[in-house]
Amino acid sequence: MSALSYKGKKQLVDMLVEKVEISEVNDKQIARMFFRFDQKVVREHIPNGRFDLQVESKKTIGSR
Repeated sequence: MSALSYKGKKQLVDMLVEKVEISEVNDKQIARMFFRFDQKVVREHIPNGRFDLQVESKKTIGSR
């Protein structure tokens, strides 16, 4: 990954990520990423057939 240019990394993200939702709760920003995966493969490997990745960060002054 470190050898990829910014353009290459963006293309990789565009291929793998469907959308990113960012919300704020109690001065925290929460990012939810939705990936483009074959749901059949995911269901075979994960018992519930779905998972969410959430990243939290404390809100900093001037961020938005």
